[in-house]
Amino acid sequence: MSGRARNRAPVLALRTPYLEEARANVLSAEADLKKAERKLALTRIRAPYDGMIKEKRVDIGQYVSTGTQLAITFAVDFAEVRLPLSDMDIANLDLPGPEDLGDSNNASGPEVTLSSTIGGREIAWSGRIVRTEGVIDQKNRVHYAVARITDPYCLNCSEERPPLAIGSFVKASIQGTLVQGVIAVPLQAIRGMDQLLLLDAEDRIRIQKVEVLRTDDTFAYIKDPSLVKQQAITTNIYNPVNGMKVQKVQDS
Repeated sequence: MSGRARNRAPVLALRTPYLEEARANVLSAEADLKKAERKLALTRIRAPYDGMIKEKRVDIGQYVSTGTQLAITFAVDFAEVRLPLSDMDIANLDLPGPEDLGDSNNASGPEVTLSSTIGGREIAWSGRIVRTEGVIDQKNRVHYAVARITDPYCLNCSEERPPLAIGSFVKASIQGTLVQGVIAVPLQAIRGMDQLLLLDAEDRIRIQKVEVLRTDDTFAYIKDPSLVKQQAITTNIYNPVNGMKVQKVQDS
């Protein structure tokens, strides 16, 4: 005790600067609290589309700042599937052109049927090609077309079918262009890339060069109507030449 009156005591002895600093800190914290409460009242967390949450990135009570990613969502009004296409596929499809890239909703691409096995049964979904990506993949040299399926989770459809879950593996069947005068011949009848072995009326080999549009596991599809009534040789003949005499195996 110094015996002085309080009003004559030094400010440092009374801790006045520290007290004022503490009061200022309290006022600042109260102002920050009111500001945060106003921001919270105006905060709405919503997506610009009807969707589902794929992954949650934060939890209750966790502190987040501006720009923090809260979750990963995806839309459920439609789904898009990238379909790899070869040059041969491109040649037989009427795909949307570059002018359709900005108008996916009105694109008039070919119809697509996607299928997958769910619960032991084959399920199919209908869609349509809405655009192509316009570039070639440098790794596998394929083109990519994008198919759109409306209401993949069947939230608004009248029929009962399992949803096309995001991340599913599917097979695609695309409606091709209509070509007249195409015939299907057994795949083993094609020699090399573009030769067909025919049998004439004298049972002699005639090697015919043909235009193969495409092939599958069973047939080769050729654009040549004149071959409709011809006999194709499906037996594997070593080193055949034009005019070679062969013996035809009669059907039992």
